[in-house]
Formats: sequence, C-alpha cells, structure tokens
Amino acid sequence: MSTGRRSTKFIKSLISEKGETLSNIEVISEEIVNFFGKLYSKPEGDSWRIEGIDWVPISRESAIWLDRPFSEEEVQMAIFQLNKEKAPSPDGFTIAVYQECWDVIKENLIRVFLEFHTKGVLSGRLRKILHETISGSQGAFIEGRHILDAVLIANEVVDEKRKARVNGNAKGWVKASRGLRQGDPLSPFLFTLVADVLSRLMIRAEETGITEGFFVGRDRTRVSLLQFANDTIFFSKASMEHLQNLKIILVVFGQVSGLKINLEKNTISSINTRQELLSNLASVLDCRVSKWPLSYLGLPLEGNPTIIGFWDPVVKRISRRLDGWKKAFLSLGGRITLIQSYLSHIPSYFLSLFKIPVSIASKIEKMQKDFLWSGAKEGKKDHLIRWEVVSRPKELGGLGFGKTSMRNIALLGKWLWRFPRERSSLWHKVIASIYGTHPNGWDANMMVRWSHRCPWKAIAQVFQRLMSSLSSVFFSPSLVDSRVWSLSSSGLFSMKSFLLALSKVSSPILFLPTKFLWSSKAPSKVKALAWLVAHGKVPPRSFEDMLVITFKGLGNSLRGKTLWQITCLILIWMVWQERNNRIFEDKGRTKEMLWDLIRFYSSLWASCTEAFRRVPLSVLQLNWIAVCASKV
Repeated sequence: MSTGRRSTKFIKSLISEKGETLSNIEVISEEIVNFFGKLYSKPEGDSWRIEGIDWVPISRESAIWLDRPFSEEEVQMAIFQLNKEKAPSPDGFTIAVYQECWDVIKENLIRVFLEFHTKGVLSGRLRKILHETISGSQGAFIEGRHILDAVLIANEVVDEKRKARVNGNAKGWVKASRGLRQGDPLSPFLFTLVADVLSRLMIRAEETGITEGFFVGRDRTRVSLLQFANDTIFFSKASMEHLQNLKIILVVFGQVSGLKINLEKNTISSINTRQELLSNLASVLDCRVSKWPLSYLGLPLEGNPTIIGFWDPVVKRISRRLDGWKKAFLSLGGRITLIQSYLSHIPSYFLSLFKIPVSIASKIEKMQKDFLWSGAKEGKKDHLIRWEVVSRPKELGGLGFGKTSMRNIALLGKWLWRFPRERSSLWHKVIASIYGTHPNGWDANMMVRWSHRCPWKAIAQVFQRLMSSLSSVFFSPSLVDSRVWSLSSSGLFSMKSFLLALSKVSSPILFLPTKFLWSSKAPSKVKALAWLVAHGKVPPRSFEDMLVITFKGLGNSLRGKTLWQITCLILIWMVWQERNNRIFEDKGRTKEMLWDLIRFYSSLWASCTEAFRRVPLSVLQLNWIAVCASKV
C-alpha cells in the first residue's frame, strides 16, 4: 500500500519557469528549491512607498498601554490560553507542563519570555486597540466586529442602490522573509494592518475623483469596499475609467504590501447595466461576469429568503451529515449530543440574518426528530415524546434543541440590541442612513419598506418581542444612559436567555431537576434514559423522589454530590437493562451481581471526573463514604 501511494505522489517530470520539461530527479529538486526560495524571500530592489494617505492614529493612552513592559499576569494569561495537549516543543514538554508547574518555573520562564517571546502577549494587546485605527470597512480580527456585519451592509447597499458592483478578492500572502508565519498569533493582526492600506487608498481615490463608490441613504453614507480578511467586495460606478483606476490601485497595493492580487479569481456583477458594457468592464479587470444572486462570505447576496431554493445549502448540509451518521450505531444519548452540538447550529449562520420560512423550519426539524428517534435503523419509528417538548430548553424539561423559528428570532434580535450600542460602526451608519432612526432616539426606524431581499425587514419584525424583554432605561446626570437586559445577571443580551424567554411564553413549566440530571458526569446514554423516565416513558414512577433527595451518608462535599448524581442515574440504567434482559432475552442476574455492577460503573465514571482526580479506582470501589469524606 505504501509503495503504491509513493509511486502516485512521485514527481516524474516538471515544467520549469522557462517552460522546459525536466525529468532528471536532481534537476527537478534544484528547480523546486530555487522556486520556493524566490517565492518566500524578500523581493530585490527598492520597495514602493505611498504618500498622501490619511491615517487614523491610535490614542496616546493606547500607545503607552501597547508599549508598556509585559507583566506576569499577561504572560500567565497567554500561556494558560494555549491548549495543554498541543504537540510538545523540541525539549519534549507540552504546554501542560508549563501550566501545571507555573508556580515553580514562572520566574525563569518570564525572564526568557521577555527576552525572546513577545508576540503572544503583543497580539492580545493589538486586539484591544486595532479598532481605533482600522477602517470600518474591515471586519476580520477586530474586537467587536462580526463577519455578518459585512453581509448585512452588502445586502442593504445592493438593495438600496441596484447599481454596478465589482466583487474582487485580494488573494495572497505576505512573504515569509517579512516575519509572518502560519500560526503566529501576530499574523492576522499584521495582515489586517496591511490590508487597511487598500481601504485608505480607496478613500483617497474617491476624494480625488478617480474612483466613485456608492453613497446610500439620506445621509449619503459612503461604501466603497467591504473587507473580511482577504475577501474584499468593491462598490463602484459602472464606468470604464473608474474600473481602470481601480485596477491600478490594486496593482499598486500589491506592490506596496507584497500581497498577490489574483485578478483571474475576481468576478464582476451589475444591476441595470447593458450586457455589452458589463463585458467590457470585465475585460478591463481581466475577470469573469457573475450572475445574481451571488455568495459573499458564505451567504447569498441579493437573494430572496422566502424562496425554498434559497435554503438549499442549509438543508443539503444537514442531509449530508445525517447520511454519514446513520451508518453508525449511536445510542440515544449520542444522537442527542450530535443534534445539540452540530445539527442545531448548522442553520445558525443563515438564521442570524434571514427570516426562515415555516416550511423550511419544519423540514429541518423533521430531519432532526427522525434522526433522534430512528438512529441507525431504517424505517419509521415511534416518537416517544412530542417535538414541542423535546425542543424546549433543558430548564423547561426539553433537550435544549430549540425550535428553529424561535432560534431565528433570538439570533435576529441581537442586531437590535447592538444597534444603539455601536453607533460608530459602518453597519449602524448604513442602516440609520437608509431607514432613519426611531423617535425614541435609540433604535432604527422599524417602518421598513417590504422588500423580501432586504435583511433588515426580518430584523425589524423582532422589535416588539425584544422590547418586552428589556428593562427600563435608567437616567443619571453623571453616567451615560444605557439599556439593561433583564434576562441575564450581567445586564447584557444573550441569545440563550432570549430563546429561553421566548420558550417560556408557549411552554408550560415541567418539574424536572434539570441541573441534577444534565450536570451529572454519567455517560450521555444514561442521562438520556433518565430524561425518558422523567417524562413517564419508562415504567419507574419514583424517579423524581430519587433525584431530589440527597443520600446523607456521602456528605455534601463535591465528591459526595458528584458520586450521588452518577449513582442515581446508573441505578436507573442498570435496572432498565435488567428489566429488558429478563423480558426479551429470558436472562437475569442476582441482586449481588447487579449491585457489584452499579458500584463498579459508578466508581469508574466518577473516577474520570475532576472531583476524584488522583483517586485510584480500586480505592474508590472499596469505600465510597471514606473517599467522599476526605478533602477534595
């Protein structure tokens, strides 16, 4: 097998940069080394410089804060944020060694860190102040900015203007001799600083009249380009002269920054432009013409969410995952985990910006519930509990999947919470310019013209539901006025708390000690069975009593509570298995055997928890009370 794989990957011939066909292995090796040597080395000759560009400097306070000596707290935070199980360094030590032995080695480590390794901490500092200097058109790696901001702006601008739009992608890299490496924590922030030059060039070009972007709304908010890392979208007047100048700007930017601009991967699209003119514009940029709707950052641009086909990518992605999972024999607990951790979140990216049709929401939920109750078996299987109950939050007796329509409302509601808090952001300015502001002075005007392609329409429909969850505005002569989210202790919006509030409106509260059940360290299949018992789908009726009492013999320590939780659920699991064995297989075990199994599995799974760390399994099995009584 290895011989076959090697032969398929063996380079037998190579075409050189000069167009010659090379077949000698030594010549091929030399050509490859020379090619990558030039590719990753600093270019020869003088580098280009740009003058006359307006920059937004960071504040003096931020400059002092950025340049201050590194503190022990920052070094410790940088180290403890790393994954302890990552590959070891050349000395053979993993990050776990540095974290576990921090108190012993910190002085020597900080001394070495200050001399050689500053990038890990510097990246954390840059993250805090980049928003002061980076243009609002860039959305990647900037604290407080989100990938969906650019998609919302693009959809609203196109819907508002319906004029020419050029979609270009600045693809490339910064050469290795200039200090950036894959995995370097500084790389994304330095890339953002470099990419910001393009935004400044476009602003300067518009000021001098050599290009013209879009001006939207009553305030004529300027939108020339949107950037998210190396994905860039330009908005331009359908003019041969302007696009020629845009191409020159891209070439200049590539020379100055060292980034490779691949014009062949660009596309151009336009609304209400003659096909002949559009073809000529595409030839200027050496790119191809693309039809509407487009895809930008993984979401449709100028699409219609009310059309079933709009949601095909979401439905197909869920279907592909289910096709693979149905081949595996998963327990009910395993299927619950997969739905919670993956299936429920696949549509979230779309749901954060667009209103999902009822038919699509029902289709997605049908796929989820069929997988939940059927698993690997073919054919239809009875659904033991109604989906209305299953989809409720765990606090209300469900499994926390969430109704797709309610999750949609909660995700859209976050925009309304952010709007009055991010007045300086570009997306806020675009929405306020197009729709105006609400008479209350806080929100956008909710009287939205009903264009199905306008994302803000769906967001505006959530306004009344969101307002009912906000507490009163508190006014103080000495403090800045602010809103308080009454559903969370921090006073800040969270999608989880909003979803829980929406669910409580339509769901009766079911008595179920959810914290006891779901925080247990027992396996998911055991907790799933206990959940079925709580809903009366398994014969035992004293389940609630067992969960709410505490066995005093194990005490109130962390170990006692952890072991009691696990033991209760294991007891249900073993009794249920024994019942099935006796009824369907005519097999049975003695009481002593059952108790030994309960004690073994309880001890085994408890020993895997943090509470029983360093307690040998053999010791735990011998004496529960003594182990639980000892200090954790």
